[in-house]
Amino acid sequence: MNVIMYGMNICPDCTEAMNVLQNHADITVEYREFTQATTHLKEFLKYRDTNSLFDKVKDDGNIGIPLFVMEDGFITLDVFEVINRRKQ
Repeated sequence: MNVIMYGMNICPDCTEAMNVLQNHADITVEYREFTQATTHLKEFLKYRDTNSLFDKVKDDGNIGIPLFVMEDGFITLDVFEVINRRKQ
């Protein structure tokens, strides 16, 4: 299974999520670190600005990373949801 992960190297939640995913050989992660490429930041902001998944995140003053985009277009902020969905 392929998944795109948006995040930042300085984010402890992103680092932890990547470590969790590396323990699952059946999950291939394309990591889009958006402090290195503005195109990745723009992609992330499009999700953040248009999806209700981020409403509480924004209300709480958080960024909303790591963000995971699954092959089928499903998005989540929960690494364990990625792991659970791969079994479906």
